[in-house]
Amino acid sequence: MEFSRTPNLVGDMDFGGSKLEAVSTFKYLGSTITSHNMIQEEVRLRIAAGTRCSWALDNILRSRNLSRPTKTQIYTAIIRPVVLYRCETWALTRQLENILEVFQRSILRRIWGPVWDDGATIMN
Repeated sequence: MEFSRTPNLVGDMDFGGSKLEAVSTFKYLGSTITSHNMIQEEVRLRIAAGTRCSWALDNILRSRNLSRPTKTQIYTAIIRPVVLYRCETWALTRQLENILEVFQRSILRRIWGPVWDDGATIMN
């Protein structure tokens, strides 16, 4: 990967007869690094991984044999770490925080069900 103020300045390189391709993104230690250092791609991929994890646990999260607090602990112990892996290095904007909160609410909504306000009904 090349980092430069002018894109495509370096391009592909040859080292001892081996050609190294210039790429715009790559995975390093489980994190996606982009040439423009944009964290949106990493957050998008982390949410996709969390969604895959939640669907793998779907039969557990929808089970009537487990209590809701137990399911919430499963979310906290298994799904949330998948999404927030290496998040301490992220410089989040309010937009990215909202995206992460939407994901969290969708999982918790699946565990706890719809919220009923006083006097309000949910229409089908």
